[in-house]
Amino acid sequence: MINTHKSLDGLCISPVVADSANQLIRGLISHVDKYGENFTEPINSPSSGRINREFLNIQGILKNPRDRLFFSHIKPEIFNPALAVAKFFYLLSGSNQLENIAFYSNGARKYTDDNIVMPGSHGFRIFYPVVGVDQFEESAYLIREQKSSKRVTLAIYQPNDCGRKSQDIPCIVSLIFSPRNDKLCTTAYMRANDVYRILCYDLFEFTMLAEFMSSYTGVELGHYYHIVTSMHLRGSADISDAPKLINEDVVGHWCQLKKKDLIFKKEERRLQRRKKVKIRQSNKKEDRAVSKPRPRKT
Repeated sequence: MINTHKSLDGLCISPVVADSANQLIRGLISHVDKYGENFTEPINSPSSGRINREFLNIQGILKNPRDRLFFSHIKPEIFNPALAVAKFFYLLSGSNQLENIAFYSNGARKYTDDNIVMPGSHGFRIFYPVVGVDQFEESAYLIREQKSSKRVTLAIYQPNDCGRKSQDIPCIVSLIFSPRNDKLCTTAYMRANDVYRILCYDLFEFTMLAEFMSSYTGVELGHYYHIVTSMHLRGSADISDAPKLINEDVVGHWCQLKKKDLIFKKEERRLQRRKKVKIRQSNKKEDRAVSKPRPRKT
């Protein structure tokens, strides 16, 4: 179920609550589309003149973090599951080397200052922010030792990021794990998020990390909370396409795909049975030919 409501006059903003990533992302896009405000990028911006639609301080709650795959048949290029998996393993590796992810992501080279490293790498900042510090291991220790700790925070955005000139400034500020009532809830705080093209990858990456921490610490996986200061649609094309994505009948299309898949499998089994029948018939002919008595020579 998607629960969306906003009343700026009454300062009452309810989060978007959903069971799946498909529902959550469409609910958040709907929020930005209906209630957001347009603004034009300033002259000194890398995207000068571009019109964006933005909704400030929005929250989404994914009740089942394992249902993390986004799907669209009208815009299938938005989410590539293989790339999402590659990005997650890149995070787990703790690497910030460009070439380790550039093989899988054509766009990775846009986020480097020297063609060697990606300075905003999430994994590097989580596992190796400074020598001798591993935020992940320290967080796991707190979760195991303090069953209701409020300190379990992975700090990703660093103080020097605020004024640093770079092509790769992290959009995520921090990830917080909250062990409560034998479940591990996760909250992502983001300074900015492209709801149309990037959110689907962020949800995949952060819920996978949450599940990894859950498994690592032995605490059952709980809800995932996604809080963003600037949730936005970038450019007039995405703004105009947003309603199409919101109204897309994903369930109906998925059912059609399943039906086609069942028909294909049924036909495949029928062809396999025919093939087996032909093989048996051929074997019988060969057996009769071998067993047929040869005429005696006179």
